[in-house]
This record gives sequence, C-alpha cells and structure tokens, in this order.
Amino acid sequence: SREDFVVWGSARGPIAMKPAAPAGSRAGLALALLCLAAPARAGGSCTISGLACPNEHTDTDTDYTHIDSSNNKWIWSGTTSDGRSWYENDDVSNGVKYLYYSTRAGGWFLTATAPDLSAADPWVGDNNPFRFYGQAYGDSPDGVFHDAQIYCGHDTGDPADSCWKSPRGDGRDYYWCDNDGTVTVSCEDVVAEFSFVANVGSWSNGRAQCQSRGGDLATIHSAA
Repeated sequence: SREDFVVWGSARGPIAMKPAAPAGSRAGLALALLCLAAPARAGGSCTISGLACPNEHTDTDTDYTHIDSSNNKWIWSGTTSDGRSWYENDDVSNGVKYLYYSTRAGGWFLTATAPDLSAADPWVGDNNPFRFYGQAYGDSPDGVFHDAQIYCGHDTGDPADSCWKSPRGDGRDYYWCDNDGTVTVSCEDVVAEFSFVANVGSWSNGRAQCQSRGGDLATIHSAA
C-alpha cells in the first residue's frame, strides 16, 4: 500500500510536509521516489490570441499581425534587469520574436528586434509592432488585455476607424490601430514527472537522488 512519509513538493522545492518517520526507521528500505523534472526551457510557454489589423491596412509587410490562434507560442527565456520575465517566439520568424514588459512604455511589447533586456526599461525604439495595455503589470503577461495597439502596414490609404497615420522616417506612412476586441495571453507551466525505486534514509538523500537525475523531489512512498 502507498505510504507518504516525508514531503509533497514542486520543482521549486517542498510546499507541504507530511510527518517524518522516526529517525532510522526507514533505513535500508526500498522506496519509490516521484520526481518533477524541470522543463527543457524553464517556465512553460504562452500563447496569444485576439490580435488582428483591420482589412484596410493589411499588406505583405504585416501578415504576421493576424495572430488569432495558438499557432504562435512564446517560451520563457529569462528575466530583465528588474526581474521581469521575457519570452521568445518558439516559431522563429522575421515578424515578431520577443514578448517583454517595458516599464518605460507601461505595457507588454511584441517586437521583431531584440530589446536591451539588461536595461531597467527595455526598449527598441519604434520597432514594436504590438503594445498591450490595460493589465496590472507583473512578471508574467498571463491574462486579458482590454487595450492593445498594433502596427498595421503602410501607405494603404486613409486611416480606418480607430487607426492613425504616423511617418515611418523613410518617406512612407504607417498605421497604428487600436485592436478590435481584447487580447488574451494564456501561460502554462510544463513539468515532466518521473519515478524510480531506491534505498533512501532521509528526505535530503531522496531529493539528492532526484536532483542527480535532473529533477526535484515530489513524494516518497512505499514501493510495496
């Protein structure tokens, strides 16, 4: 029968403890260890839905603005200098590649150019095709954004509703548009599990055995 004897935990360490057995009472027993393996790219991933330009301002320059399904996925890649997570597109393209928070802009950006993530206010000038607003910022973009602005092509006539022209600096005009509707960012953690049987005399020893195999201890129970 299963018998928990030390700890429930997570990939970041124990989160709740079961009463431990008296010292030495488990020595020499073959026990089953359940380990949680850190994902290959830590932090899981995010998908983005609800972004689209009006038909009046789509062109071959901005096909990537039609991110309206989960076929674009951003993988957590690290933290900025002020501790905020940033994400990199798992589907490498020359459209949008980085998802990060800019304190200077007060919102999350999708951009094609790598921002200076070591700076307190990551920023890459005008090359930010998407800006998300309307959500309290944190270390994750997970949630619903009621306000978003999108770069929507260039030189395609008069601005559509909720759009405005801006000079691009090369003699052409581009359009910023308010997104129609809301943008949803859904993030999830991906943690693999594995288990094995070993002789362990303590939680510390069991955890060390999990860590030697690339994970962290979740539970220890009887192998019988």
